[in-house]
Amino acid sequence: MKFNFLFLTEKDPQASYEIPKGMTVTTDLYDPLFTKKTLPDLTLIDRELSSEEISHLESLCTAYTVVYTSASFETQEMRPFLKMKLGIRISEANIQGLIDNAVLSFGRKSVFGKHPVNSMHVSETFAGSISFEGNSFLQLSGEFGDDFTEVMNWRYNLPLEVETPLELWPEYTVYGEMEIILVVRRMIQGTADGYTEKIIYTQKDLERPVVISASGNPEYLALSIAARGNGTLRIGSIHYRNVAKGIGLFMAGGRRFADADREEFFYYFNPMDLKPPLNVYFSGYRTAEGFEAYPLMKSLGAPFMLFSDPRLEGGAFYLGSEEYEEEIASLIMDAAAYLGFTKDEIILSGISMGTYGATYYSTKVLPHAVIIAKPLMSAGNIANNLRSIRPNDFETSLDLLLKNEQDQTPEAIERMNRVMWDALDAADFSHTEFAISYMIHDDYDRTAYADLLDSLGKRNISIYGKGVIGRHNDNIDAVVHWFESAYKKILRDDFGRER
Repeated sequence: MKFNFLFLTEKDPQASYEIPKGMTVTTDLYDPLFTKKTLPDLTLIDRELSSEEISHLESLCTAYTVVYTSASFETQEMRPFLKMKLGIRISEANIQGLIDNAVLSFGRKSVFGKHPVNSMHVSETFAGSISFEGNSFLQLSGEFGDDFTEVMNWRYNLPLEVETPLELWPEYTVYGEMEIILVVRRMIQGTADGYTEKIIYTQKDLERPVVISASGNPEYLALSIAARGNGTLRIGSIHYRNVAKGIGLFMAGGRRFADADREEFFYYFNPMDLKPPLNVYFSGYRTAEGFEAYPLMKSLGAPFMLFSDPRLEGGAFYLGSEEYEEEIASLIMDAAAYLGFTKDEIILSGISMGTYGATYYSTKVLPHAVIIAKPLMSAGNIANNLRSIRPNDFETSLDLLLKNEQDQTPEAIERMNRVMWDALDAADFSHTEFAISYMIHDDYDRTAYADLLDSLGKRNISIYGKGVIGRHNDNIDAVVHWFESAYKKILRDDFGRER
């Protein structure tokens, strides 16, 4: 892997520090090595910079990849740049350590995913009751014994790279007088030597993601759960991600939040040019963990946030506990406060499942605008339509209904629908405009656009709508083109941005 390190210093880096193999170091910020497609993976500032150099660095560096070594560099001219890039200050004594860990922290290949419920195997010796909550959780109930005994494992081993630690986060809930442990067995790839180490993580250990350190050899990890006592265990997916020594998940600056129920979301904030508005994008349904639409949101030039929901098969529509939902709304307002923006300088947006997040949290944030494409508003109806309109398509909608209402009756469907509409009907959107592109033959939520008009239109709220021929998953190119155009129109007309 190539790693480009821009080291702005008066020293000779090669003579002063040990440079790892594979790292290209330059002290020239005008080096032709750097292009629009090839930016520095890390920039270290160890000297004062001129106004011209600072201006050039603004377009050269990405957020979270700028490090500087002295508070004396925090000049009036430099502060906006450091605020844009969320610069990190370290001491000169830590420069070698930064260099040693740079490739792992800033330039590593992302490894992430999850082992779902259908990859689980229940031990044949378990004599209690076994049931499934859709595709979301396996439930084991009964007497587990006085000593820890393995009750289930994941069928597939996880690869552990030579140099990259791996983070594990199992979804589970325990009820009754019982305990569990996560058992991790390590074995070297390509050998018949069996397990080289057995590691046990208690429930106390599992309050945070557990980190499996790299050994220098390519390995496999075998994962299982052991239990003791009497009660019920609900076990869901186990998530795995490589570790970047605090720099971020999936990319520099990526962060996670987990509530008391162990339910997660991911978020990313980029201050860009520090000028309004703050564009917030909620990722759609995706089985791969990580963020969506980073290139698009960055290309708009304005500060932006990304949110992603890794629960269920590809997302749980950003609904959760009071703690979960309050944290999403708070993070948006905290980012606006960092930039010095008001709620009237925020735009919430999303496509497909992301439209639910954007619209739902608009009732809490009350932003300047909401931009959504392929709206999904009545989550209960989406599940109900699986039976007669789109058989065997988007079965996660049933898991979502079961997760939130613990039932799939007509009454549960209506309660699920009302989650969105009760929130919308109670919100004051007198200063909010809506731009909506909908699928004319949508087979997920057939009445989403009409229902939005019914809820919003009677309150004299500004709505711009456009219909696109096709079902929910058709004509994605036209939808994305409209989405980008709608963003650019609002940025130009309401915020004076030309890009």
